[in-house]
Amino acid sequence: MTEGLFAVLGALVGATGAWIAALIAGRAARYQADTQARTAHEQWLRQIRRDAYASYLSKAQTIVRMLFDFLVQENLSPAEREDRRRDVWAAWVPAGEAAQSMAMEAPAEVAELVVQFGAAFGALTHNERAGAPQERLLGECARLFELLNEISGKCRASIQESS
Repeated sequence: MTEGLFAVLGALVGATGAWIAALIAGRAARYQADTQARTAHEQWLRQIRRDAYASYLSKAQTIVRMLFDFLVQENLSPAEREDRRRDVWAAWVPAGEAAQSMAMEAPAEVAELVVQFGAAFGALTHNERAGAPQERLLGECARLFELLNEISGKCRASIQESS
């Protein structure tokens, strides 16, 4: 009888050990699957953020270049000036849409800089229409370039931090 009891106890210990090993293996597999899913999700979010950053920065740089080119051209007729203004504003529409994506995807500090850029762009175009001196307008345009560099740096930093 003792042999039978030991056999049953041995089988019970073996089954318990196998069950514990299976539980540990299951938890380890679940942890690994969760980690992989989290990593894939973070990578997907970084890619969305990268795309939003690239789109906005490209469109904003185009606008600033167009605006700068417009501001330095002194021999334009009133009709040509108005055509150039329309071109700049037409380029602002997709940049404004990209800015909305930035408001959703970018960290607060980047989104705030994008808002500052939009306000500075609006002020510059208002001042240009009001006949502000070219020197002042070029200074405001330089500020737009500075804001873009700052936005670009913050975007780069936010992508690297989330990696």
